[in-house]
Amino acid sequence: MTALVGLDVGTTGVKAIAISPDGEVLGRAEHVYPLSTPQPGWSEQDPADWWQAAEAALAEVCAGREVAGIGLSGQMHGLVALDEEDRVLRPAILWNDQRTAVECVEIEERVGLERLIALTGNRALTGFTAPKLLWLRRHEPETYARIRHVLLPKDYVRLRLTGERAIDVADASGTLLLDVAHRRWSAEVLTALGLPGEWLPSLLESPEVSGRTPHGTPVAAGAGDQPAAALGVGIDAPGPVSAWQRGQRPALGRLAVELGWLDQRDVADLLERRRREGAQAELIGQFAVRRGVLTRTQLLALVGRQNDDTQAGVRRGQGLRAFASAIGAAVDHHPHRVPALARAAHRVEQHRAGVVARDDHQVGGARDHRASSWRK
Repeated sequence: MTALVGLDVGTTGVKAIAISPDGEVLGRAEHVYPLSTPQPGWSEQDPADWWQAAEAALAEVCAGREVAGIGLSGQMHGLVALDEEDRVLRPAILWNDQRTAVECVEIEERVGLERLIALTGNRALTGFTAPKLLWLRRHEPETYARIRHVLLPKDYVRLRLTGERAIDVADASGTLLLDVAHRRWSAEVLTALGLPGEWLPSLLESPEVSGRTPHGTPVAAGAGDQPAAALGVGIDAPGPVSAWQRGQRPALGRLAVELGWLDQRDVADLLERRRREGAQAELIGQFAVRRGVLTRTQLLALVGRQNDDTQAGVRRGQGLRAFASAIGAAVDHHPHRVPALARAAHRVEQHRAGVVARDDHQVGGARDHRASSWRK
């Protein structure tokens, strides 16, 4: 029987589903893998684990079926650094890794906050890909010097499936390197950050064929998990809205007070100073560093401690229905079939998994860095 296959490269595991052209679920599989937190606030995975799990899941759902095409979705923002022979240089740094607070400040200073938002649609956040590259340049210069290609998690699996380095524009929008209005890599941002554009993969629209497996099966460009999930729940035209909520993170100001680095008056003065300067869009931690109220080391420690009280919800499955369906467009070049297939496809059960980067160590040796010296 002809099958359309969706493959989701998630944070906790790979999920695969096979459906018929009419939306009947023919098979599904899931293979999990570990998450590494080598330091407080860090989150990494071995890309080899993704590929091993993807191979196993695809073997299960494709067995005995004529596969018309494969669609990909997956966790966004992660950094996979490759050398000139496409070998992985270090464990992938994931979307929920919080080590890059300093680099986020640097990016907004180099590009300018307003200009960065105008080009990429986002301010610099620790989860995005660009800050991770700057972190590697600063902290692992030998590894950085060997980089020749940069991919996101699902696109590494695509490389192993097809031999092609490519990414869809939806996932690329989460790198902080895409000119979203023109759907191309931003030469301006790359120049400002000193990053080589030739490292980046080819850009495709989600339904486009990105390559073929050794058996000749077409593989669609796909999308990151969030855009795929939106399509999966029926957001395929202006009007409907999809929203989801992660666990709430404690305020950085409260944590700084608890650690004795600031007092309540310091935090109140920071918030008022930020308001007077019209900088409400700037994260309070970044504002505090820029004003010299906290050191960058203290900000990193606060973000790591913040993660201790966070339960980050991970979507595990919504993208499967969307892209097992959307592959119809890539195979038959009939985009009008996508909404109908998406509506017909079987509802994939949603799970939420907590991914918490634990800090089991006491923060010590921090010097008092209060705001009294600049308070007016």
